[in-house]
Amino acid sequence: MKKFYSLLLLLAVAKASFGQDSPFTPKTYFGIKGGFTKFSVSGTEVDLHRSGGDDFVPHKDYTLGVVLGTDLSKAFQLKFEANRIVKGADHVGSSFYENKPKTVTYLQIPALVGYKLPLASNVRLIVEGGLALNAAIVPVKYNQNNYEPGTIIETPGLMASPVGGAELGFYFNNAYLFVNYRRDIDSQKYFQRRNGTYYLQHAGGNSLTFGLMFRTNKGSLK
Repeated sequence: MKKFYSLLLLLAVAKASFGQDSPFTPKTYFGIKGGFTKFSVSGTEVDLHRSGGDDFVPHKDYTLGVVLGTDLSKAFQLKFEANRIVKGADHVGSSFYENKPKTVTYLQIPALVGYKLPLASNVRLIVEGGLALNAAIVPVKYNQNNYEPGTIIETPGLMASPVGGAELGFYFNNAYLFVNYRRDIDSQKYFQRRNGTYYLQHAGGNSLTFGLMFRTNKGSLK
């Protein structure tokens, strides 16, 4: 019987120890990010220019933003961002009168869910995906006089785009340092001209950013 009670005591201690390691208290981080983007375009508008000897080459730019992230569980996190991002492409050639860069500067607000893979005690690889709302700050530039009379040009001010990628993060006390790769897939038109036929351009691209965040609350999860 003494051995039985000793076993129960051992199990109770083990359970208490496990319970101390298991509690989940979400941690919230807030910080900044910055990096580089590269976007390209495709569509019948691009094909038309290329048939005339011109081209649209990928547009490279910088991006800046703020990030708010919080834990959903030990394995998942939720992240919101507000970023300055430029999408589109640059025009090369002189076969067409209209040769302005077809770029748009957006305020992009993504919401992403990430799955955390522990690589070490303070290192995480996060695979994430979600949806971004893009609000045009600087719209597409074009000269209406360079198009045939009656041409209708549409440049939507709002569009949504799926986003996904991966992040490598390092925890240091109350700070979180990360490197993030993201793919932005635009399935909506951002420039359209219509004169009997629709000519569409779509933008899609990649970004590489670096960021630093600080914990805003106490928590038991790293």
